[in-house]
Amino acid sequence: MESFSLDILGPVSSQSAPLAGLNDIDWHSLQHAYGAADDVPDQLLSLAAGDDSAIEELFGSIYHQGSVYEATAYAIPFLWHLLAQRGEGGHPGIAGLVSSIAEASSIHHSVWSEKCREEVRKGNSIALHLLSTTDETARRGAVSILACFPEYAGQLEAPLRGVLHRPDCSKHESTRIGLALAALSCFDEAAFAPSGAAFFVEAKLLAQEVAEGNPEALRTCLSVLTETIDRNPEDLSNWSA
Repeated sequence: MESFSLDILGPVSSQSAPLAGLNDIDWHSLQHAYGAADDVPDQLLSLAAGDDSAIEELFGSIYHQGSVYEATAYAIPFLWHLLAQRGEGGHPGIAGLVSSIAEASSIHHSVWSEKCREEVRKGNSIALHLLSTTDETARRGAVSILACFPEYAGQLEAPLRGVLHRPDCSKHESTRIGLALAALSCFDEAAFAPSGAAFFVEAKLLAQEVAEGNPEALRTCLSVLTETIDRNPEDLSNWSA
């Protein structure tokens, strides 16, 4: 099976021109949630300039209420580039957007979902790199994205299990790793705290259902992973509903 590569991006350098090739795309001919995608280049450039409010705009345009679009696939390489340029700490907002796109493309089938999924896959070596960093929030983003690719479980299982053995791996991060492994059909009971908050018990039961092939449980699992990139899973109300 093909391994992850950065062939769509080339070497990522802080000295490279921001979002090179952005203007080579005919965005007006592409569609997003509100029609022609003329505004996507400005949204990406604003994000590159450090305006994190652009994330909300992109969530509304190229990913809207669980749907992906023609323009989404063209924007993904630039999102990966920006995520890589943020360095060891990653960027929760960008990771959350890429994760949401990957989740939607894994669960909902549309004309463009397979193309979006492939564009996410092409940059997953960045997620693997973030998985090895010392920043837990960056690792959370990586876990959420990688959990959407069960066909690569053979490549992803060992790096994910490696996080469990890190001295800085918290109970919440361990639980997220456990959910990700379950999404890859690699259930690991040891990832879940044996006692304590109800969340840990619920998460373990959810992981067991996912590993057993329950599609609704898988949807919930991927949603929980995506929505908890920048906070603890138990902060979500009704996540197990």
